[in-house]
Amino acid sequence: MGKMLQFIIQRVILASVMFIQKLFPPPQASEPGTDSIADFRIYLQHEFLKRCRKNERYSLSAFAKALGMDKSTLAKVMKGQRPLRKQLIQKLGLKIGLSPNQIAQFEKASPRKNARLKAGPVDSTDIQYQQLTLDAFQVISDWYHYAIMELCRLPDFDPNPSKVARILGITSTEVQIAIERLVRLEMLEVLQDGSWRDLTGGYSTTLSNPFTASAFRNMQRQLLEKALLAIEEVPFHKRSQTSTTMAVDSKKIPEVKKVIADFQKKMNQILNVESASSLDSVYALTVSLFPLTQGVLDETPKTR
Repeated sequence: MGKMLQFIIQRVILASVMFIQKLFPPPQASEPGTDSIADFRIYLQHEFLKRCRKNERYSLSAFAKALGMDKSTLAKVMKGQRPLRKQLIQKLGLKIGLSPNQIAQFEKASPRKNARLKAGPVDSTDIQYQQLTLDAFQVISDWYHYAIMELCRLPDFDPNPSKVARILGITSTEVQIAIERLVRLEMLEVLQDGSWRDLTGGYSTTLSNPFTASAFRNMQRQLLEKALLAIEEVPFHKRSQTSTTMAVDSKKIPEVKKVIADFQKKMNQILNVESASSLDSVYALTVSLFPLTQGVLDETPKTR
């Protein structure tokens, strides 16, 4: 009788969950390839960064507490220094809120994907492509990837994740994940002496639509938030933040956008001096041109 009652209760709970999911379906992923990540370790990194973006004070300690494990063990897992067994994948997957089917997919992944990342091609070209697409999206979307690459150009740069984190105002875990991602994309090289080398030559990673536009919107939003902080926190002699309000001929906007693009290139040439030994800071230049009026004003007055 007890087993029958337990079975009925389980069926009722399952039916209730399915009904709720039908009423309130989960939101669609806004980033490419998140459902195609085969490496659970990378999925953990992605989940951690997602929580950091929602709460700037979110830390690895908070993530470890939510997963029910100590911080040092989680750090080793996310760095690939500790292999992910099926039992651990099940435990962490349930804590994150993955479905049994999603957990089973990660369990089927090859041991190599759930162990430390190694050089060389992965087993599946499709999975590699999906991961690189997500990585490229993340590089475009999060401002600090490019800031890290620019830091590599400074003569006195110390490639210590903790120091980089303090300089950029992010967590050391975010720095470590970003470095691993940049290496996967072959945008950055970690040399034998521990130093980092920019491999892009100034090349900016882009994706095909619609993800490029979405990623750039995210990055511009982040940079505008940094600009707002700079107004309050950075001395005026170290920044320039001005604005102009003007009546315009909207048909000339394409021409003006080209002028702005040329201006940005010119500023880059001026600030990127020939002698690398004189570089000492990383700056962001953001330019916003947008209408304050809604639509185009009709020159012909309407008659009643």
